[in-house]
Amino acid sequence: MDMKFKTTKEYKKIKKNFIKDIFLLSFLIFLNLIAAFFL
Repeated sequence: MDMKFKTTKEYKKIKKNFIKDIFLLSFLIFLNLIAAFFL
């Protein structure tokens, strides 16, 4: 039970970091598109 809980916790942490990375990547792409549009 404790082992399962630990892995679930790790999975959630990884998932959170993964979502954060995708958000940052999409944000950077968005900024690049804006920069390309205005320059």
